[in-house]
Amino acid sequence: MENPSSSSVQSLNASGSSRVHVGNSYNITHHHRKGSEQDSVKKYLDALRSTDPRDDKARIEQTNGGLLKDSYVWILESPEFNTWRDESEAGRLLWIRGDPGKGKTMLLSGLINELQPLTRLDGAQNSNTISYFFCQATNSGLNNYTAILKGLIYLLAIQHPTVVSHLDDKHDKDHWNSKVSLERTFRKMVDNITPGEIYLLVDALDECVKDLPLLLALISSMSSRAKWIVTSRNRCEIEELFGQTSSKVALSLELHEDSVSEAVNSYISYRTRQLADRKKLKKSTAEKIHDHLSQNAHGTFLWVALVCQRLERCRAWEIPSQLVQFPQGLNQLYAQMMDQIRESDSCDLYMSVLAVATTVFRPLTFAELIAMESLNIDEETFRDLIVECGSFLTTKGNTVVFVHKSAKDFLLKESSNLLFRSGLAQHQYDLFQRCIDILQSLHKDMYGLFYPGVSLDEALRNCPNPDPLDNLKYACIFWVDHMQEAYKLFVQGEIIDDFHGADTAHNFIAEKFLFWLEALALCQNLSIAMKALIILRDLLGVCIQTSHMSPNRL
Repeated sequence: MENPSSSSVQSLNASGSSRVHVGNSYNITHHHRKGSEQDSVKKYLDALRSTDPRDDKARIEQTNGGLLKDSYVWILESPEFNTWRDESEAGRLLWIRGDPGKGKTMLLSGLINELQPLTRLDGAQNSNTISYFFCQATNSGLNNYTAILKGLIYLLAIQHPTVVSHLDDKHDKDHWNSKVSLERTFRKMVDNITPGEIYLLVDALDECVKDLPLLLALISSMSSRAKWIVTSRNRCEIEELFGQTSSKVALSLELHEDSVSEAVNSYISYRTRQLADRKKLKKSTAEKIHDHLSQNAHGTFLWVALVCQRLERCRAWEIPSQLVQFPQGLNQLYAQMMDQIRESDSCDLYMSVLAVATTVFRPLTFAELIAMESLNIDEETFRDLIVECGSFLTTKGNTVVFVHKSAKDFLLKESSNLLFRSGLAQHQYDLFQRCIDILQSLHKDMYGLFYPGVSLDEALRNCPNPDPLDNLKYACIFWVDHMQEAYKLFVQGEIIDDFHGADTAHNFIAEKFLFWLEALALCQNLSIAMKALIILRDLLGVCIQTSHMSPNRL
């Protein structure tokens, strides 16, 4: 009887000096298949990675002066957390809510640190799984349902590559921009991951400015396989939807005032020690700092962080007099910061930078902001400029970001007359015009590739240094958004006769269309072109109907 595992060759001919090797090809095929699967998973991860939530977590902790365990350890003993941890059904969702600056983000970051050592993100030998995401309203790459799904899927895929290899639609080109496809993928992954618990954590639900109802519906309807922890401000729409979820446990920071105050005091002690060591302060001075912060913090981490950040800029002998000048409350502190900017000799420049930072659709890099402001300074000098913009802004690598969403909220609500002296509509129009001016430098073959048929991968590998698109990327992607926003504001203000954006856009498309498409491809954002053209088509049609553009321009 023939051995089924044996190999047989019925006919084999070789002539001349030919050499023939006959053997088992299983290992070659097996390794080839395994290598192909690994390549497939790598491509999947690369496509997902618009941001790595682990990097965002590290950046947030660094911005806040580090993560202090004493500032969050209280929640581990709270009844709400224990219900979430121990109950199989009654506590699948833990919702942490509270006012701005109460430390919700650092609480979530601390909970991640407590849970992660038992998950595959810390070691493949662990059975549990964790994924998380930090929403940020001021960044269009972190403030929408699609971005959140991508971030959660990304960390799940890192821990379970075998699950990724069996997804049906991972090579679908439309997959990455389809909320429906991404949600289906996310649900499949959660359902197919075994064994162990699955922990899903999302910070700042209220900062999901696009499709928040979809996110809330997903969290409320997920299978019992997943255990969620989410944070948000006290928002009615979140409370209404979560109120219908039977397996929810709500933890209000306002109802845990004593625990939060104790945590803030621990944070004050930590930051005071840091400051005393750095400035070589006397013990009596350090005690004064600690006492003043304790008496005025009112349970707000952010207030303490901002005051300490500003004290770090003082010389040691200036600290006692500066300390007593800081007002209580976040808004009062922001108002003082704005007053100091107004008294500066460079007030107009600082105001202009703040105005741009407040109204862009994602944080700008140094190069992009320098181009937007037409500044004749290098990036290192620009970093010093950001420090002088009060404590509203900080830096993440070479990117300018707000210290907190409440800082941007204050500028828009309380200081808009100072930032936008010609009105917000005109400011948005000016940003649109600046983008168009910046894009005038677009030309054929920006990377000097010469051969038109080169692949995108090869083009990116041969990117010049410095990249000629570094200061153009924001303008390439968002010029249409600024035009659309300006148009809406002109209509709302009934000053539409002053809007001339349609003619400007028409001239740009007529002169730079192909160069713009090439730049978008090199920025790996070619899909933006279709969205932009649809916006342009609709807006130009309205302008013609309202006689703000000649039909001959189309």
